[in-house]
Amino acid sequence: MKNQVYLVIKENQGINRIQLKNIFNKSISTIQRELKILSDLKVVEFKGSDKKGGYFLKDSTPN
Repeated sequence: MKNQVYLVIKENQGINRIQLKNIFNKSISTIQRELKILSDLKVVEFKGSDKKGGYFLKDSTPN
């Protein structure tokens, strides 16, 4: 499922957990688990405030 979540985030930069929950028809805890895996892999990151923030693909450009 993490691959599906990744693809949705790629197409919808800034999407939040509630929107992902509704797209996949899964529980918030399931979505959070998948997002944690992607965050731990340094593929996605959360930007913004808790209420209005969302998930974005992590910039992979070397410094």
